[in-house]
Amino acid sequence: MQSKPHFTREQRGFARRVANRMLTQEHIETPSDSDPKVIYTTRIMIDGKVMCDCRGWTIRKKYQPRQCKHARELIGSRPTRTDGEFLYVVGYQAPPMAEEA
Repeated sequence: MQSKPHFTREQRGFARRVANRMLTQEHIETPSDSDPKVIYTTRIMIDGKVMCDCRGWTIRKKYQPRQCKHARELIGSRPTRTDGEFLYVVGYQAPPMAEEA
């Protein structure tokens, strides 16, 4: 019986960062108000899902969609919808799949 491959925390984090970069349609980087050395990255993914790595976004509030000022800055006046705890920009669509030759 084979065991599952074990990946370190750093390897899992690296894989997650690479996947996020590949699936990001739009992003901004904003310095923290309290510590300018800390940079928050806010993204709109290819399916329109909005994500941010700031504390306000990552701490989930029960029965409320995630939100932060960085996401509001990136979204601007574009229409949004919520799905569970996540916020989506209306009208974003995944790019068409590349056809194999």
